[in-house]
Amino acid sequence: MKLYFKLDHVAGLRTAGGGREPDPAIAAALAELEGVDGLTIHLHADRAAVLPRDIQVLKETLTAPLNLELAPTGKNREFAFDQRPHMVTLVQEPKDVRADRAPLEETDRDQATVFLSALKDAGIRGAAFIRPTIDAVRWSNRLQAEIIVLDSSAYTAIRNDRDQREHLSRLADAAKLAAKLGMEVHAAGGIDYRNVSALAALPIAAVHVGHGLTARALLVGIGQAVRDFLRLVEKVRS
Repeated sequence: MKLYFKLDHVAGLRTAGGGREPDPAIAAALAELEGVDGLTIHLHADRAAVLPRDIQVLKETLTAPLNLELAPTGKNREFAFDQRPHMVTLVQEPKDVRADRAPLEETDRDQATVFLSALKDAGIRGAAFIRPTIDAVRWSNRLQAEIIVLDSSAYTAIRNDRDQREHLSRLADAAKLAAKLGMEVHAAGGIDYRNVSALAALPIAAVHVGHGLTARALLVGIGQAVRDFLRLVEKVRS
């Protein structure tokens, strides 16, 4: 299982502190040195935390794959072609201010299909962020997405063991079907040190972790936070 460090919470800290520090690019470089497999960042419509220049700097200074989260709009499609990240994940802007992003719905299918087709023609990997349901996997497969990113937030928000098992089972069923259909499977949403081990046991190729890594890094440093996370994943896989 690969680990992508989602940088939005670093950018949020910068905004809260007046707009200078911490720099997401420096945080990304430190994480890359410790073996993180990729970086994820979401350019929101309001540009409140992450700025277009952040993506430009990340592209210029890092070698790890960059995954850019974008809503499926024409303006964002032009931006993606200009920046040419390794991967673009189509998401929706969240209605809940506490959320990083919202999953695509079937009503987004037309816009997403056009965006994903254009990404494929440009040689950029295309992904769709979806709910972990059988129906969502099936309609996202019709989008011809190379990758699906399952929304794990319902599972990670639960503290009751029985409900956790139920949500984990849904993730497992969705991941198995997606893999059977030939899609690469990722997961994102509330993943941290307490819940990643269970996800690592599923047919999931990568996890995208933001707050879980950033919060840990505030206590032990980015390097140690990345090493601790990778150690948990490797322990399950071995």
